[in-house]
Amino acid sequence: MKRFFDKVLLGVLWLITATLATTFWMSVRYGFNILSSAHWAYLSELQAKRTHVKQDFYISIIVALVIALIGLYLIVRPRHRKIVLETNPTQVPVPETKTEQENITEPKQPTVSPTHRPIAPAGLGLGMRNSAMPVSHPAPTAYAPQIVASTAPSIEPPQNPQGGEISSVFESAGYMIKKCNKINNLKKPVMAVAYDQTIWIASSNIAPSIMQDAIESLIAVFDDTLGETAQDIEVRGMIVNPTDKENFNNDLIATFDTIAELKEFIEPNEKPEDFDNELFEAFTTYIDTVAGYIGK
Repeated sequence: MKRFFDKVLLGVLWLITATLATTFWMSVRYGFNILSSAHWAYLSELQAKRTHVKQDFYISIIVALVIALIGLYLIVRPRHRKIVLETNPTQVPVPETKTEQENITEPKQPTVSPTHRPIAPAGLGLGMRNSAMPVSHPAPTAYAPQIVASTAPSIEPPQNPQGGEISSVFESAGYMIKKCNKINNLKKPVMAVAYDQTIWIASSNIAPSIMQDAIESLIAVFDDTLGETAQDIEVRGMIVNPTDKENFNNDLIATFDTIAELKEFIEPNEKPEDFDNELFEAFTTYIDTVAGYIGK
């Protein structure tokens, strides 16, 4: 609404300026006051009597009208911001922790030393056999679970355990949910996009410092790819049941004890009066691209 009133005021100011400039030109050049009804009546009498009037008089009026209309169009015409979608994967930083994770989740195949041979227990009728067993004898499979268990990775706690409920709250309020695997150390976050180009990053059971680091990383990507246009995008964070309730930025991150408190806080996602559907589609496509690269 503020942009609409700004355009109306600029248009009125431009028309007044064009009118004063035309009045000055016609008065100095032809002695004709375009704001005087008597002068227009005299001009109509001349035209009725077919009296010759200089052609540049009419040309001056036409040029003044054209300039006024062109200037008014340039003021009120809609302006579309051009969002450049980066397709080069090298432009988006990829976390370096992927190699470490692969090394953890892919344990090396354990090797069984040939000297670890099972010893036959007494009393099972094996005393008549030779105590020296051949090296090529296959090892019993009972030893394999013990070795694998010693090298298996520890089970990590679930990331964002209440993510499904958080996503349902945003969807019921009319927000568009974008898929994002992780942002730095923040895994499985809920990314909700509003019509006013606000992005909500929500998670549960995490420290506010992890959320703040993820938000700063996302803003850095926007600044690198969009430049000054990135200032139109607002990024906010939400945490349900935070692990640290003291150290967090109140202006950047909102915290809640339960999903019910989050539901009361979320406002319906309504379209603004100057909503541009084509611009919003380009914006959501850009967010999909960023979420895909930063989540690798």
